[in-house]
Amino acid sequence: MFHILRCQSSTVRNWKTSSLRPFWRIYWNATPGALIKSESNEVLCEADSLVCIPPGLSVEQILLEPFEHFWMHVDIPFLSDFELKIYRFPVDKLLVERIQKFSELYKKGEDQSPRAQTIKQLVVNWFLSGLQLTDSVNSREVPEILQNAISIMSERIQSGISTEELSETLGLSAKTLNRKFIRYLDVSPHKFFTGLRIKKAASLLSSSNLTLDEIAYECGFCNRSHFSRSFRSGYNESPAAFRRDQST
Repeated sequence: MFHILRCQSSTVRNWKTSSLRPFWRIYWNATPGALIKSESNEVLCEADSLVCIPPGLSVEQILLEPFEHFWMHVDIPFLSDFELKIYRFPVDKLLVERIQKFSELYKKGEDQSPRAQTIKQLVVNWFLSGLQLTDSVNSREVPEILQNAISIMSERIQSGISTEELSETLGLSAKTLNRKFIRYLDVSPHKFFTGLRIKKAASLLSSSNLTLDEIAYECGFCNRSHFSRSFRSGYNESPAAFRRDQST
């Protein structure tokens, strides 16, 4: 299960180094001109591969010359124990053609169309397939009951749902549901749900012109102050600062 928080295609002429992020960043460049460095390795972004930055990795993004850039922010909660380094996965001609098609759709304002959504899913699946071939990443085995719980939570971002109501819907006791979340996801249902709300807010901050008050409402926070405190606890910066830093 994964959540695409943001996806864009653009010509980059001013590329700043961004702060640490709690999600994966997936890059593909149609033209050369970008270099990414971490303490462990450095990678040129070129048309023959996806370049992927894991959450929690500090990198330096260096502009060598203007370049054509496709990028995604993706949350993948069930990936664990990955090595903090820049990953690079070769791509084939068909995937390149699909990414180029997405760029065309994006320029037309059709990046939320069914075809664009399918392309985004394919890119993430390609990335996940590449990860499965490495020895540095493990994927958690999450029971179906928890996957169902997360799906219900995702549908109730705005209206909210208590642990008791969720457990009753799933046919479990609240105590059993809480125990399963902690065992498999290292977090309580309440904290996991708050995390989903924060990630939804991050997506809206990145891709919409909604005000902070409107985003707080859309994501189920009781007011802007509550939203700001919760967001800062997850992203270590305010919603306004996060929005300013979302150029790549």
